[in-house]
Amino acid sequence: MKRLLCVIMALMCLLCFFSCGKGKDDTSLSSEGKNGTIAFVQNEITISIGESVQLEVETTKKNVFIFWSIRDENLATVSDDGVITALAEGQTICYAEFAGERVMCLVKIVSPQAMPLLSISVPYEGESVTLYVGDSLAINEIVRLGDSVVTDAQVEYEITQTDIVQVEGNKMVGKKVGEATVLIRATYENQVASLTLKVKVVEK
Repeated sequence: MKRLLCVIMALMCLLCFFSCGKGKDDTSLSSEGKNGTIAFVQNEITISIGESVQLEVETTKKNVFIFWSIRDENLATVSDDGVITALAEGQTICYAEFAGERVMCLVKIVSPQAMPLLSISVPYEGESVTLYVGDSLAINEIVRLGDSVVTDAQVEYEITQTDIVQVEGNKMVGKKVGEATVLIRATYENQVASLTLKVKVVEK
């Protein structure tokens, strides 16, 4: 009976040990440090095999040393500067350490053929539009990753002739008669897509 009791107690201790260890591993690793000393700018990225990407973190101090490491070195490598290079298809975790805190970034690695491409489209015929002087028109660009619409991409506008057309918010405003081009640039998941929109401004 005593022997059985000892065996049961030993099994309970082992179970407790593994459960506690797992809980610690899950709670101590996140994309942002508990004390706010370090955090990943992106807590998840998708890259293709052979691609290299600079990972970015934010810290409470500038010009500090960050210790980088990777969970699965057969899938990807990470340099001392935080540049991750994909080696094989799969999923791994990149770690960054600073001031006693350790944070993580989920890294998904796909084959080049499987990597969805970022694109931009606008609801204008032939990607051109005519504006009257003083009128405005919403650009209404649509950003897609593959076939999926992306709503949280970073979008920027660049105008070649700001005296003819200006962008206010996401609207084009005709300033004077002439022709201009509006370059739409979208950034999402380490991909950049661009589209040039031709704009003609005429008198009413």
